[in-house]
Amino acid sequence: MPSRGDTVSDDPGEIAYDAYCESVGGVSKFTGDKLPEFENQDADIRRAWNAAAEAVKRRYGAIY
Repeated sequence: MPSRGDTVSDDPGEIAYDAYCESVGGVSKFTGDKLPEFENQDADIRRAWNAAAEAVKRRYGAIY
């Protein structure tokens, strides 16, 4: 399995989430718990990460 920074998914939300997880050491800054893999995250949270990633793509354009 790749590290979170090496996400193989093309899902912008998952890429952003994995980068966030890597930047905080895979641990929630609120609870101290290990952060789940994107696919195991609550559906509302996955939608929110996708919305955030899409907003960045709209603002700065898709690079890929």
